[in-house]
Amino acid sequence: MGIILGAFFSPLVCSTLGEKMGWHYGFAAAGVGMLVGLGMYMWGQNMFLGDKCKHPSTPNKNYSIPITIISLVLLFLILSALQFSGFRIRESIPAYVYWISAILTALGLIYAYASKSEKSSLTHIEKQRIAVIFIMVFFSIFFWSAFEQAGSSLTLFAKNETNRWIKIFGFQWEMPAGYFQSLNPLLIFILLYRSLFRQKSRISSQFSFLRENYRHPY
Repeated sequence: MGIILGAFFSPLVCSTLGEKMGWHYGFAAAGVGMLVGLGMYMWGQNMFLGDKCKHPSTPNKNYSIPITIISLVLLFLILSALQFSGFRIRESIPAYVYWISAILTALGLIYAYASKSEKSSLTHIEKQRIAVIFIMVFFSIFFWSAFEQAGSSLTLFAKNETNRWIKIFGFQWEMPAGYFQSLNPLLIFILLYRSLFRQKSRISSQFSFLRENYRHPY
């Protein structure tokens, strides 16, 4: 519920500040919201989690693989920052480097999956589950690449190609284009309200308690 409410109110606040006052204020409001969310997470982790998920059950003393992964991620971020800053990093790297990197990555995944159990910390069943995750992630890429257009190309389409003027009894108001991003969480909230508070046969006892306290707070 908190995620839905945040997704509903954040476009209203940030787009209003961005389109009416300036995008520096809109992005600053988003940063403040993220800091507040991080603060709430840090404040509540000991209350709700305790000591869980803080320490690995089987600690690994070999840090070569994590250090390698972190180094590659940092290298990618640095090169991406330089590319977007005007440096022609992508054009200076030969095409065969990309192919070699892709082939080595594929060979590494195949080796990790096909290696015997005594050479790997994962069992055969765990490897099969990870393979299923990779397949699901591959197809989810296409869904999210289309879904996340709501914050970019679809918002530009709403701004430039949509009549956003609301005229009621002489009152005129142009709705900011960013408000369209609040429609999706609003519809989700309405569906949740319907499923939680209207369909009594499908809600649990906890939701029944919440509903009764919602109707009769005293």
